[in-house]
Amino acid sequence: MKHFAIGWACTIADLFVRFPLEKIKSIFHNEKYDHISKKRRLIYNVFKEGVHQILDDVIENNVTFKVQGIGYQGGEIHFEAITGNEFEKSR
Repeated sequence: MKHFAIGWACTIADLFVRFPLEKIKSIFHNEKYDHISKKRRLIYNVFKEGVHQILDDVIENNVTFKVQGIGYQGGEIHFEAITGNEFEKSR
């Protein structure tokens, strides 16, 4: 019987704690878009959209997304539909 990991979570802010926002150069020559909070929001939105597209592809097209690791083996994301008794047993 398989037991699935379903209890781990973090926020986008947690993922980007050490991200060097000050190194991002704005393509706009306007101080309005050069504020650090605007850069942070841009990075978060790009990340969210990328994850959304990856998950859509994994679920819709039955593909496996592999993440290369640096100093570790990496990981992968795949989707397998589980319903009925099999789902109840896996919990």
